Amino acid sequence: MRLSLERFGFGGGLHDPDAGDATTAGRVRRLAWWMLLEACGERRLALVVEAAFRRPDGPPNGPEATMVRLLAQLDRLVTIELPRLVRAVRVETTQRSEAMWAPRGGRVDALATVRASPATPPKAWMVRRVERRVETPVNLFAAAIVRAATEHVRGVGELYLRWRLAPPELVVGAGVALHRFLRDHPLGRLELSPSDDPERHRGAAARRGIEFARISSLIDWWDNLRDTDLTALHEVGQDGAFSEISAGAAYELAVAMGLLCALGLRLAWAPTPDATDWLRFVGRRGSVVVRLGVADRYGISRRMTATLERSGAGKPTTWLIEARLCRSAEVGPHWAYLGARALQAGGGTRALLITPDAVAAPWTSQVRCAAFPSGSDAPALVQGWQALLDDEGAIAAIE
Repeated sequence: MRLSLERFGFGGGLHDPDAGDATTAGRVRRLAWWMLLEACGERRLALVVEAAFRRPDGPPNGPEATMVRLLAQLDRLVTIELPRLVRAVRVETTQRSEAMWAPRGGRVDALATVRASPATPPKAWMVRRVERRVETPVNLFAAAIVRAATEHVRGVGELYLRWRLAPPELVVGAGVALHRFLRDHPLGRLELSPSDDPERHRGAAARRGIEFARISSLIDWWDNLRDTDLTALHEVGQDGAFSEISAGAAYELAVAMGLLCALGLRLAWAPTPDATDWLRFVGRRGSVVVRLGVADRYGISRRMTATLERSGAGKPTTWLIEARLCRSAEVGPHWAYLGARALQAGGGTRALLITPDAVAAPWTSQVRCAAFPSGSDAPALVQGWQALLDDEGAIAAIE
């Protein structure tokens, strides 16, 4: 299941005219970047949300697509590759015999003892020892990959701190898993320098044939990580993200991601493999379905930012959610349009109009205006959604 955000037509089109000045546009794109990092770094949503906004003539190679791929790689490392590596590691065994006056640390080889010392009792005992050797070419290659991955994860965590964000669950979890693996597994005791390039060991490991094939999945993961160019992430800061879409579209994206994060903190996400445009969150007494980029039945008017449909305990209710990067003086037409859409949808439908500034728009039972400032940070936006959902009574009845 994937929610490809570029499919949902945020902004009514990826190149809507920007609202406000360049400073506002920069703040909005920074907020969208933060919120995408929050949504993709949250463990339960990590494999759902992806962004590949692209220029008409170019590939999806922006920083947002790079970060989504990187976080997916970290999830694969923790959930698949490290457990598989534990089962795949093999050691070499060798046997050697040693003459000892008092046998210890092995098994006495009676035949070899008689041959070496036919006297009775023997002057020396031949003791056979079995030694296990972990330092094989394949194991050195695997250990070097794990150590290099540790450095990559540390670098990603430093990027989050540079962006003044707390590293998310996926990054922290990957760091903890790698630390425990190197602490508890024999590969962690192999002597390798922190800067040892895994590629130095690839050739010798490849000559081991079957043993090399046992770690093919880890090697594939490593090659994919090496192909993920982190340069864009180091250079982007926050203002260079989402340059391919309008500031209005970026504001909608930030608000939509904030809604998903807020719901993920309160309810359990229920994976639905065949869903491509909606998410379902469940509580003890009901569920909520979120749809992004919802068009009207005729496909004529602008797509809604999102809809939220609650079922279960309490009266089934639908919220139409529209986020618009507009000035307070421009809210009137949007409020009227939302009210008409809510009335058209029938009873049990409400509407939320979200703008950067507090708006003194008329209030009815169908429409409510809320302000999520464009200069917010990710935690503030998520907290704002939590408070708004509580005020609306959207999820309290089903938690």
